[in-house]
Amino acid sequence: MAVVHDLTPQDVAQGIAEGRILLVDVREPNEVAAEAYPDGIVVPLSGFDPKLI
Repeated sequence: MAVVHDLTPQDVAQGIAEGRILLVDVREPNEVAAEAYPDGIVVPLSGFDPKLI
């Protein structure tokens, strides 16, 4: 059974820095152009295939 964890921005930043978290931004290019997440990997939802990550 999957478990959902609530994470703070600090938790996510620390996880990314430690290599435990991969942040995948599935917004479309026009949305990312307005504001991107630092250290996030952009894979638009329209072309998202989890097997490629």
